[in-house]
Amino acid sequence: MATFDYKARDKNGEVIDGSLEAASEDALIGKLKDQGLLVLDIKKNKEEKIKSKGRSISFFNRISARDLAVFTRQFATLITSGMSLIESLVVLERQTANPKFVEIIASVRMDIESGHSLSEAMGKHKVFTKLYISLIRAGEMGGVLDESMENLADFLEKDEEIRLQIRNKTAYPKFVLGFAVIITMVIIIFLVFELPCINNTISGKLKNKENMNKFRN
Repeated sequence: MATFDYKARDKNGEVIDGSLEAASEDALIGKLKDQGLLVLDIKKNKEEKIKSKGRSISFFNRISARDLAVFTRQFATLITSGMSLIESLVVLERQTANPKFVEIIASVRMDIESGHSLSEAMGKHKVFTKLYISLIRAGEMGGVLDESMENLADFLEKDEEIRLQIRNKTAYPKFVLGFAVIITMVIIIFLVFELPCINNTISGKLKNKENMNKFRN
């Protein structure tokens, strides 16, 4: 989701300048046409360009399992409190720190505003697994979306806890293995570079002894 600056002409012939959030330029043109506007020019918002550059060079925008678990728990809490889907997603957009995830949440919200269901909107994004979407769809069909979100949040939190425990338990063996590999590499490098020198030294000493014996004889 991005913000675009546009210039359009209304039914009265007046030129209108404005900004609007959309998934793409084509999506924005469609929205403006629905409002009875004739698009004259579209440009990506300057601030949005700067943000996009920052996101493209950042290595910390990956959406982790932890991010998804926190999002799901917060979403479930907001829905259970009586907030609508759109209101809940607006709050989550503001609270989420990961820029890439913010874009996805905004896209889901706009799809819901356009008439799509939550499961349909989420199904467009790979961060939500097939199991995730299936549970959301089941909650929608049964009228128990809040319960489905709570159960999903519990599942993701337990899964993340198990992952963390496994990571912690395997950290030391990985460290030992890594250290052993480094030591082995050092020994191999030492042997490769130093062994010829050692052989030359030993050969030189043997030759000297042979020469000494010949001289004595």
